[in-house]
Amino acid sequence: MWPRSKYNPPKPISNSGLMITYACVGAMLCLIFVMAALGRPNKEPTQVGPANNVVNRGGRIVAVQFPALSSRVDRTTIFDHGLASRQFVPSEPDGRYSRQQLTPEQRQAIEDLRIEWCRKPPRSVQPYYYDIGFQCSAFRSRRVLLPQDALPPVLATLLETLPAPQ
Repeated sequence: MWPRSKYNPPKPISNSGLMITYACVGAMLCLIFVMAALGRPNKEPTQVGPANNVVNRGGRIVAVQFPALSSRVDRTTIFDHGLASRQFVPSEPDGRYSRQQLTPEQRQAIEDLRIEWCRKPPRSVQPYYYDIGFQCSAFRSRRVLLPQDALPPVLATLLETLPAPQ
């Protein structure tokens, strides 16, 4: 017969100890699921960022947001391929928006305005109604804050012809 070893294997966990462990793990999982289902309460309304954060990605070259100091704004975005899109931000759950293709004349007028504002942007004012962001280069955008009566004609015409989402 083999000599007796000095190593004593650990005693098996009793059924009551195992049940307590399972109960603790189960309670923690239930707590995690309840917290995830309830979510965190939204204490403040969603804040919409400045318009120049919208441009410089996804082909966006101009973004006009108004009324600028609201928790839900009307945003018109103009893309480099000549499409204009209008939606409310934060958007509705169904993501409604309206869009239209710009005419060559509109595209040229917007491009001329963008180049002019990149060289010498108009002076921003307080209080403002329109928050306008525009792309100047691949890594640079500008922001202009304008009162309600100072929107350039090409952008005013676009907002009149592009209907707000229904």
